[in-house]
Amino acid sequence: MLILAVLSSANLLGINSADADGNTGTARVLGRYLAQDFFLHAGIGLKQVRIGDKLTAVLDRWGAPITIQFVGSDAPQQQLIYQAERDTQIIVSALETVKKITVIGGPASSYRTLRGAHFGMPLHQVALLYRGLGDNTDSNDTLAYPEHGIYFEFNRGRLASIILVNPK
Repeated sequence: MLILAVLSSANLLGINSADADGNTGTARVLGRYLAQDFFLHAGIGLKQVRIGDKLTAVLDRWGAPITIQFVGSDAPQQQLIYQAERDTQIIVSALETVKKITVIGGPASSYRTLRGAHFGMPLHQVALLYRGLGDNTDSNDTLAYPEHGIYFEFNRGRLASIILVNPK
């Protein structure tokens, strides 16, 4: 849907002329959109920060977080909290390597999964996007797909956070 909106906008703006390489304006706009790091890959992470990356690599790529918290007693971890957009926080949980990436967002967040799940989306729509991926531990506030490395948490029936981990 969102990609179609980008394509339609490009058509309305008249940027479909081909460049020297034969690429249309629509292809250039779509390419720039897809190059942005807004897509959450189940079981993988983002383009720049992935599950399994060394913590030092995350700090090199994204710089210092706004906050660092230490959590857990049996398996202590650091949580690096980044403000991605006004309406989006990314929490990278790691000790030496990234174990979990949690993205918390509101309806204005640009972040979404490759299947199209975005913040503010109702639980039933997210479940439809992920149907056929096996059993999920479905409750009023969680959809879980551990074998694919993705969990969805809902607040008042709307998607509030997406958690990415190593698939089980």
